[in-house]
Amino acid sequence: MHDARRLGLLLGLGLVLAGCGSTRFDGAVLPHPGHLLVRGARQVFAMSSDGRLAGSTNDNTAAYWAQPGSALVALRPYRGQVASTAFDVDAKGRVAGYVRTDGQAFRLVTWANASAAPVALRLPPGYTVSTGVITGLRLGPGQSLVGTLIGPEAPNGALAVWRTPTALPKISRLPGSERQLPESVSPSGLLVTRRLGGDGPTYTLWRIDGERATLSGPLSLPRPSNTRNARPRAVSDAGRITGVINLDSSRSRVAAWSSTGTQPHLLPSLAGRTNVPAAINDRGLVGGHAYDDTGGVAVVWRGDRVIDLNTLLPANTGYQLQSVRALSNTGYALCVATNPSKRSVQLVFRVP
Repeated sequence: MHDARRLGLLLGLGLVLAGCGSTRFDGAVLPHPGHLLVRGARQVFAMSSDGRLAGSTNDNTAAYWAQPGSALVALRPYRGQVASTAFDVDAKGRVAGYVRTDGQAFRLVTWANASAAPVALRLPPGYTVSTGVITGLRLGPGQSLVGTLIGPEAPNGALAVWRTPTALPKISRLPGSERQLPESVSPSGLLVTRRLGGDGPTYTLWRIDGERATLSGPLSLPRPSNTRNARPRAVSDAGRITGVINLDSSRSRVAAWSSTGTQPHLLPSLAGRTNVPAAINDRGLVGGHAYDDTGGVAVVWRGDRVIDLNTLLPANTGYQLQSVRALSNTGYALCVATNPSKRSVQLVFRVP
């Protein structure tokens, strides 16, 4: 089959899916959102593949929840700590984040588990962290971590990989690795980064070797011919990938890959909105948001269906589910929402 004809069939199927693949549920499926709140949380930034949560408390202390609905655990403070936040958690119970000390200095730290003391990551001479890059610290394969550091040879930021928390990191010199902030990492070593300003690709896929503390890439994702590009957004523990395929200068589609070498599955769109994926689990469930000029709604893609999660809520709650931040392999979604007072809150619930 000629490439042009193949692309035409794919786009034709996509239009059909975009028109009829969306699902609206008549009647509530989820409990009232007030029962789904992560209690005591100021922010929840991450959920592991087995449902652990990490974020911060209302008094700006790094926090951990062992599972949805469990009690908050305030993580142990670093000496001289004024504030702390956790940005990542994995299925081993490791947590990564930062602390701000009484001298107003920022330190990247990791907790081996919920009861462990924090360990400050070592930095090469001349390198530091700033408010623009501290949110990017992620837990990598094995004991490794990956983040972004500012230094004399990388004034705009460079990717750094720590083999262990106590080892000096290796600063990447790969082309394209400057101005990159880690977003999503899999235990198998896939890494998605987001570009910090400037021109060029917004999201990039890499591979981490945790034992050697090295990066390779960028990696290219398969895509239909005659499309412009394929950009990753998130990876699952098993190495599934979700991202966006730009068909041309004005049209794009959400896609999912079962691995880096497989052809993408084009997912349906919530009509009339720009659709953006943000998470994928090992079962292929994809979550994200869809937005237009009026705002955004949280959505999930299951097979060839796209679901506005707000249609699963009881009527007249005053809550608006805005985006899916993470998905566990046990089927839970971490959602950012607004409450009746229009304040930002985080909800966790099992996707029906």
